[in-house]
Amino acid sequence: VIGPSADNPAGSQEWQNGIAASFDTFLQTQGENGLKSLAVDHAGYTIQEMNDALNSGSYEGNDGEQYSSRLEYEMEKKFTEQAGQNYELVQFENFNQLQADRSRKTQQIQAMNAETNRINANNVKNQGNTEKERKNYRSAQYLSEQAPMPTRENIKTWGTGLPIGKKSIGEKNGKYYIVEGGEAKYEIPDSTLDNPNELATLLSSQIYNIPAYSTKFNYEVKSGPLNKLAKFFKRKK
Repeated sequence: VIGPSADNPAGSQEWQNGIAASFDTFLQTQGENGLKSLAVDHAGYTIQEMNDALNSGSYEGNDGEQYSSRLEYEMEKKFTEQAGQNYELVQFENFNQLQADRSRKTQQIQAMNAETNRINANNVKNQGNTEKERKNYRSAQYLSEQAPMPTRENIKTWGTGLPIGKKSIGEKNGKYYIVEGGEAKYEIPDSTLDNPNELATLLSSQIYNIPAYSTKFNYEVKSGPLNKLAKFFKRKK
């Protein structure tokens, strides 16, 4: 689809206003440090290039709008261009293959949890109110009420202090895996990594051997402007 349309809003005034508003929110929230990170970490600027653009002083863009620096202008322009490219890229991705990959990973996680729950349910049935069951309850209560919200950043240390089983978390090339016996068994899908409630349930059952039915997580998920912007720059490979 060429140009703005109902199927492709990229480039329309509404689209541009939305992108500009997102960038303004990012600047208000993250300030100069966020702008530096965006340039160096996501836009490929060298430190020297970033500093030169940042220290340019007040800068007037091609649209006549006044910016605090050339860096602010270039980052907003880069962000707007990348947003349009990302939208077009999505239109040509193999949607069916992506769905199949996501479905396969989700099924692996579900199968893992189902097997763990089956084993733990049998243990509870056979052993009754055992010391192990009481420990599981206390551990589940700690994870649900006192442990921080699990994220990609703290996934390896989440629940530290509780006794762990034979599995652990491994990381390679930005991907996270359930590791057992030194071997990566399952890749944790992005959908689970981005959902702290699903991630907490997975970690508690796979790493700490706590039945999923014993835990209840109700983290409130808020998507910040920095995360939204970073995803635009990382989307296109």
